[in-house]
Amino acid sequence: MLNVRPEALAAEADAGLRLRLEGALTIATVGEARAPLLQALASWPAGPVLLDTQGVSEADSAGAQLLLSLAHQLARDGRAAWALPPSPALARVACALGLGDGSYIEGYAIPSVGAAA
Repeated sequence: MLNVRPEALAAEADAGLRLRLEGALTIATVGEARAPLLQALASWPAGPVLLDTQGVSEADSAGAQLLLSLAHQLARDGRAAWALPPSPALARVACALGLGDGSYIEGYAIPSVGAAA
């Protein structure tokens, strides 16, 4: 199961959204995870998005595809976004898929901001 936890980056309404993903991001969970991810984005239309996948314990190519789709949606909507370095499980999948060292969403101009948050 994947938990999607939207959180404010700061108290201001337009400060942005932190999308914290925790649990398994696999073919078994992406179907149920997509709707909460899109709902969180729709309910928080202002400000940047910080994608936090450090809590992802298990991942596969379907999970990576969901994140690429999310990054594409953010780019299409013109929303500023960035990502924390991925969890080891997600980094392994990104590497296996030829997406680099885990910065799997750089193609959509979402830079990594380091390990702190």
